[in-house]
Amino acid sequence: MVSLGLLERDGDRYRNSDTAAAFLAGRPGPDLRPILRFWNRISYPGLLALEDAVRAGAGPAKFGEFSAEEQQIFSAGVATFSAATAASLAANYDFSRHRRLLGIGGGTGSFLLAVLRRHPALRGTLFELSGACEVARRRLAGEPEGVRIDVVKGDLVSDPLPPGHDVLLLANTVHVLSAAHNLDLLRKLRVQAAPGTHLLLVDLWMDSGHTQPPATPLISGEFLIISG
Repeated sequence: MVSLGLLERDGDRYRNSDTAAAFLAGRPGPDLRPILRFWNRISYPGLLALEDAVRAGAGPAKFGEFSAEEQQIFSAGVATFSAATAASLAANYDFSRHRRLLGIGGGTGSFLLAVLRRHPALRGTLFELSGACEVARRRLAGEPEGVRIDVVKGDLVSDPLPPGHDVLLLANTVHVLSAAHNLDLLRKLRVQAAPGTHLLLVDLWMDSGHTQPPATPLISGEFLIISG
């Protein structure tokens, strides 16, 4: 921990470095501890199955199989990872032209909350698997914007989308699915969306060689395991 710069040693005593104090001590500001818990409980154990998943062409599909504790850790880690991107989207896209936003595979509502905080006339719907919905309901209950967000349980691959939205958001969802599943999902969105509906795609996008930026191919391997 000292060599990584997370702790400082003074004789036989240790204390947080400035970095650890800023990001890992739970003080006001970015708290990255949920990401460490995610890596520890979800990522590292799952990646032990990477070789088998690559050889088989599919992983064990942990989505929908998390325990309640694992789902909480997964959802909190994703929310922390997504926070900066959610704030950027809310600040840089003009949502004032819209009435109702649908977050498809929207986790616990990080993107919906960020957008609705800046646009008080907008309403939102979170469309997610049942385990994530339970975590989302608890989170949204503590937020003022939560009263403007409906939580709808469903599978984005197999279930119809909730109707009545003029802007659809796929945030950190494309990287969960295979290319074939993404094409099927986009076709479904096209069929079910009303004329004039806007589609927003937010994700970590790879280059044509599928190697850069480095986080994206690592995430691809991980979601081969998590989503199958």
